[in-house]
Amino acid sequence: MGYGEDGVAHLFTRALDQIEGQSLAGTEDASLPFWAPDGRSLGFFAQRRLKRIDLDGGPPRTLAEVADARGGSWGRDSTIVFAPNPGDGLYRIPANGGTPAVVTRLDASHAESSHRWPAFLPDGQTVLYLALSGERERYGVQGVSLASPQPRALFAADSGALWLDG
Repeated sequence: MGYGEDGVAHLFTRALDQIEGQSLAGTEDASLPFWAPDGRSLGFFAQRRLKRIDLDGGPPRTLAEVADARGGSWGRDSTIVFAPNPGDGLYRIPANGGTPAVVTRLDASHAESSHRWPAFLPDGQTVLYLALSGERERYGVQGVSLASPQPRALFAADSGALWLDG
């Protein structure tokens, strides 16, 4: 992500052997980009929408409406999990579009106020995310399986977690 000559945020790509990047048309006001596992598409948020763009061409496609997004992650089975606004849980949607479905709900009994910054684990079914809570001991990273969405508190944290293969 960067700013074009017009001062507006855009998504850019560049070959590793080149210095100059190329702005991706239709990605004005883009934020919070995330890669498809095959590296051929990007998910991002712009104009209060979750969008995707394929790097082999074509305009971005709108997948869902969002209020004030707090991150997304693209799984190996072409599922995108995203946080549509700071006062809600996580949702999932097919990467080609469809109806968003609830993945997590805020737990009022623990004063949860937000689930954000989802990140798929390599199994393609488990998603890590940051749960914000009025109970300091519940403020941290949780995990949820898309196969049986029962969240599990993992560790205390002030930011989301990422998995990096290496």
